[in-house]
Amino acid sequence: MRPAVFLALHGLVLLGGCSSLLGIENPRARDDAGTDDAAVDAAVDAAVDAPDDVGPPQDHLAFSVPNLRIARDQIAHLHVQFIHADSTTEDVTAAASYSTDQPGIATADAGRILAGNQAGAAAITASMGSVAPARLAVTVTPEVCHPVINELQTASAASADDEWVEIYNPCSGAIDVSGWTLNYRSATNTGATDNVLLATLAGQLAPGELRLFGGPAYGGTRDGGWTGGTLGAANGAVGLRAGAINAGPVVDAIAYGNVSAGHPFLEGSAAPAMVVGKSGARLPFDGKDDGDGATDFTVIMTPTPRALNAP
Repeated sequence: MRPAVFLALHGLVLLGGCSSLLGIENPRARDDAGTDDAAVDAAVDAAVDAPDDVGPPQDHLAFSVPNLRIARDQIAHLHVQFIHADSTTEDVTAAASYSTDQPGIATADAGRILAGNQAGAAAITASMGSVAPARLAVTVTPEVCHPVINELQTASAASADDEWVEIYNPCSGAIDVSGWTLNYRSATNTGATDNVLLATLAGQLAPGELRLFGGPAYGGTRDGGWTGGTLGAANGAVGLRAGAINAGPVVDAIAYGNVSAGHPFLEGSAAPAMVVGKSGARLPFDGKDDGDGATDFTVIMTPTPRALNAP
């Protein structure tokens, strides 16, 4: 982070979608205590992942992810399933009750995990009557929640100009993005300047808001964009800067495909190469940002522009 496949484990069941950045210089800022991610992870393991000597119940609840890492003041949209003895399922996200062992770190309501402003580990439990409950390990990292590049498409079968980039605010507060820029770099551009200014953002980005910027062949509503086929179809990189092209701090980025080492928009390892007619999406929940393109993004068959990837 520069800034419904459902699983059940032995005796444990698993869940499946910010503070203001005004004046932010470093979206990767740590909390005042300098909390260490390794210590947080160890606490989660100890508090949540204790072994169970009894086999899984026939009827049980299941969270749509086995564990969760989110930034301070971030919101993650998830689901809870009722897994019946005959393996049929029903979504009970709205009907379940939720509790936490660390309310200062993370809480939950129907379909949402809400991180507080304190880094640490929490266990979230979903319950419903006499059905075996589900537990979710939540790690709230020291990093500050920020807008992300949530999904992108580089071309469709109809046109190379049918390309777009979706921005998402996964944070609990609105963020002033006036003057922020969305910029493209070729996969081999490791120099001091970006190749293309794709769009300039304006105003406040509300909590949960999605904005889409794209090429002229994109058939839906766009919030701005560019004039022609610009994004590399398989390999390339897009960066969101808190300021002008070339100069603004990189808040978030995705480098995809075969990208040169040292690329300024490369976070960890590159995301998979893009495929015509498909999109790269943050999954298993919107806003997932562990700072590694290879694990944060998945190429999906059916793009979801201006909509959550995992509703």
